[in-house]
Amino acid sequence: MFESSSSGIGSGRTGPRVHPKPGSSDAAVRIWRLAEFLEGAGAQAALGPKRLACDLLVIVSGGRAVPEVDCDSADLAAGDVLWVRAGQVLRWVSIDALEGEVVLFSPHLVAPGTGRVIGGSTGQVLWHCGDVTAAEIAVGVQLLWYLAADISLSRAARTTALAHTLCALLVTVTTGSAAAPPPAGSPSRRTYAAFLTELDARFESLHSVQDYAGLLGYSVKTLDRIVRLHSGRTAKALIDERIILEAKRLLVHSDLSISSIGRRLGHSEPGNFSRFFTRAVSVSPTEFRSGHRITDAA
Repeated sequence: MFESSSSGIGSGRTGPRVHPKPGSSDAAVRIWRLAEFLEGAGAQAALGPKRLACDLLVIVSGGRAVPEVDCDSADLAAGDVLWVRAGQVLRWVSIDALEGEVVLFSPHLVAPGTGRVIGGSTGQVLWHCGDVTAAEIAVGVQLLWYLAADISLSRAARTTALAHTLCALLVTVTTGSAAAPPPAGSPSRRTYAAFLTELDARFESLHSVQDYAGLLGYSVKTLDRIVRLHSGRTAKALIDERIILEAKRLLVHSDLSISSIGRRLGHSEPGNFSRFFTRAVSVSPTEFRSGHRITDAA
């Protein structure tokens, strides 16, 4: 039901990365019934940790499950929507008669305008939908089904129609559901969003606030003030958190040595990386890895 690749996150053997599977319908957006998707993946493949190479949207209409995204778990039930982004590590801790739809799509399909509207939700993965929002989401999902099966459209036309429908669906989920942060278009908000974009692209090589302030054309003091305003944390704290997040992903999903992970994230000395990780997570990298791996018998 999906393709796997081990080529996406550097040297060392890794677990499967999920890609939209090419086929007779549009490969940029793929939609399945949830039960069929999980059945096609197989029990072990479905439960095992995967680092996604595409975005995955799960719209739940029945049953329960406990997904773990980047080592943080949540309860999933009817009326919930889970959005796991490309690059995140997903593991299903448990699945109990889960029903609904799964949409796999390429991140580039999210138009810049849509990205600005939903930019405040980039750290969020789970939404709880009320009755009205759930009905609107159901309409969007049905339209995705219809467009994916419409053989009268050219490939380009179908991709365009699917992309617009997908963007409308994402806006509905992120702005109309409980706990969704309100959109904001202020200049400082745009600067904060630009900082997060640069951080996500460059965290392996740039580790100081001064680096990002220079990229964005601000003083260190001004950038830190903007980041504090929108996150309640310092810019340096967000930089360190992003590095720790990547370390967690690599510890869980890859077989890279701890020293290799440290070097990849800017720590030439293994001891320095171990202290940095332990100070942030309260357990050593070795303990974290052993506590979040699943065995072949799982």
